[in-house]
Amino acid sequence: YPLCALAVSGCHSVGYLGLAAADAAEFGLEADGVAMFQGLTVDHAKRLIELGALDPNSRLQTSSPSISEFLALAEELKEFGVTFHGYRLLPPRTEAQIAFEGFHIQNMDKLSSEQLERLRSMHADELYEYPAGSNCLRAWWHC
Repeated sequence: YPLCALAVSGCHSVGYLGLAAADAAEFGLEADGVAMFQGLTVDHAKRLIELGALDPNSRLQTSSPSISEFLALAEELKEFGVTFHGYRLLPPRTEAQIAFEGFHIQNMDKLSSEQLERLRSMHADELYEYPAGSNCLRAWWHC
């Protein structure tokens, strides 16, 4: 797959994903050679699943949530503008895939104590405000 740039809203405004050239036009932009992404919305993730570019059962590592679990969390907290960050491994690597490393949540000061506990129970390697002073919560599972 060649890469296309995917402009999305969130705590970070632009991310990059690998998509088939025929599907790149749907997102309106093209680029080559970039594998990291951030700011991926739930709707974009669902579209990538439809295109077969994202496996809903995949996990970055054993202790991280699956793509389906990430999406379920985002649906629960959709009023907070949950977006995802991660990477796309590119051929010729045989394990070429799209993986979520974590998520960002806007307006973290509006999360209830129950919602915060739900996030802590997911056992992210890092869970903190990022960037500092942004009121965005970042969760990250290391590779």
